[in-house]
Amino acid sequence: LVVNQYVPATYNGDVCVDIDTQFPFGGGKITVTGDCDMTVLFRVPTWSQNPFNLPVEGRYAVLNHKAGATDVIDVSFNYEVRFEKTPDKLNGKEIGAVMYGPFVMVCENSYKNYLTIGKDLSVVEGEVALTGYGLKFVPMYKMHNKPYHTYFIIEE
Repeated sequence: LVVNQYVPATYNGDVCVDIDTQFPFGGGKITVTGDCDMTVLFRVPTWSQNPFNLPVEGRYAVLNHKAGATDVIDVSFNYEVRFEKTPDKLNGKEIGAVMYGPFVMVCENSYKNYLTIGKDLSVVEGEVALTGYGLKFVPMYKMHNKPYHTYFIIEE
């Protein structure tokens, strides 16, 4: 069995997998029960370190469930700021998007050219937001009916 999504859900098959998380805004727990031995694989998102505290093989955390057992896995997604570069360059400079965990981050700004930022953005306490260079970055889904930037010139 392979688990690829972490929104709250329950799967009932040979085993029961109950996903009780606040994804994408936080962690939670996953409970696996059932009357058969089964290997359950949990995809480790590329944007997070192993959030399951289980052994990892390749891209998956591995749970070897034993018949009759109740396995409770604490889930803690680690959000880090990263930059996804495009293959494009502008005057020899890297172009990329700002990412925070699973979120594409954008900033409200009506300037018609690329904005230039560095890699030292700060996390806003208590929010899914970043600040730096006089800008506030929020998840793209929050930006409605406003001009915004998704791609930036990234200075090393």
